[in-house]
Amino acid sequence: TGFFVSHCWVAGEAIDASLAAGASTELAAVSDETLTSSEAAACQDVCAMLREAVLAANRETSGYVVYRCRAGDTCGGWGDRFAGLIGTAFLAISMGRAFRIDAPWLRQLFRDAVQELPWAYDADALGIGSDDRAVLERPSVRHDGHRVPFPDPAFDGLFGDVVVLNTLNSLRFRRPAAQAEFARHRVLHVVGNRGLSAEWYSRWAATRGNQSRWQRTHGWAAAYRCLWSMLFAPTGSFLQEEVAMLNGSSMPLQSLLSTFGSTSTFGIAIQLRAFDGSSSRPVNIRADFWKHCLENVTRQYARGRMSILVVISNSELAGHEAGRFFRRRGGPFSELWTHQLAGYRHTDHSYRQGPEDPGQAALAFRHSMIDWLLMAHADVLVFDVTSGFPGSAAFAAPSGQVQYGLFTCERR
Repeated sequence: TGFFVSHCWVAGEAIDASLAAGASTELAAVSDETLTSSEAAACQDVCAMLREAVLAANRETSGYVVYRCRAGDTCGGWGDRFAGLIGTAFLAISMGRAFRIDAPWLRQLFRDAVQELPWAYDADALGIGSDDRAVLERPSVRHDGHRVPFPDPAFDGLFGDVVVLNTLNSLRFRRPAAQAEFARHRVLHVVGNRGLSAEWYSRWAATRGNQSRWQRTHGWAAAYRCLWSMLFAPTGSFLQEEVAMLNGSSMPLQSLLSTFGSTSTFGIAIQLRAFDGSSSRPVNIRADFWKHCLENVTRQYARGRMSILVVISNSELAGHEAGRFFRRRGGPFSELWTHQLAGYRHTDHSYRQGPEDPGQAALAFRHSMIDWLLMAHADVLVFDVTSGFPGSAAFAAPSGQVQYGLFTCERR
């Protein structure tokens, strides 16, 4: 099992299964309802089947699928990147190929979760020659809204066994005919921001004799969690990093997560996103509505435990305003945490700015992942369901996490 260990829930009891996920703005989350014993068994089967397939594919050295998102590439926001990671990983599984990741920013904070599944890209290990490496390092991937031909002509000069698939905002990579075309090349570098779908997962699972009703409707979401858990775990140095709060306090990330995830603690997180291009303005704080929502949810689920409210935003101004409001109005919360941001205020733009200030971009990613881990460890997460960043945390969260829509306060 990896760091993101989750469960299939049966009548209030947890049955072990290693599940975790990425997410995308295109995805609607599946409600985490209590499962029957047969559904829980199906849930565990998904992870076991996927683990077997991933390990088998990773032993294959005749072909590779590489997720690419380097500084200067157009990869989208964090939610897009996590969706692209999982979508590309499942493409590798579908093609029976080993999976690698060419994204240096990810290696800063995450390590291999399973020793048998190393994911860091190494051109030498993949047998990529110096001429091909020079071509791959020269251009940056771009997308102007139009479909990019395959192979991507921006990388003209590559030899035939190494190609780049630019599938940003496109679903064509899921089609069997397209995958047959990809298979003609030994190393397939993929830039994409779309993930797994129920139809794609069901088509693959059917070839392995797994087509229960639960798997057809919920299996793809379990596959997200399972893939994430098998691939990624935070590094020890990242978990020991001191996290500064707006109230002046600080605590190592590991301690924050341990406190937040304790059985004696009820953790609720609300994510307020400042949309692209509005970093100088606060988000529209619907404070009274959210206060009423958070208080009602806390009273319903806290059951006498110490309650911690975490206010998360990519706008420090929004975080300040929301934090001040909740502190001033009181409520059932024992503690209120708001992370002090650093790096670019708008994390969606951090790596798009790439080489202009890579230090600030790396800092933005680090601070975004602190918030992401807190969201994934919350008992209840209240978030904008159209935003991929909190959506990816919602997919990586244990299957017992309760999730509410930010603007409706309705359970998802």
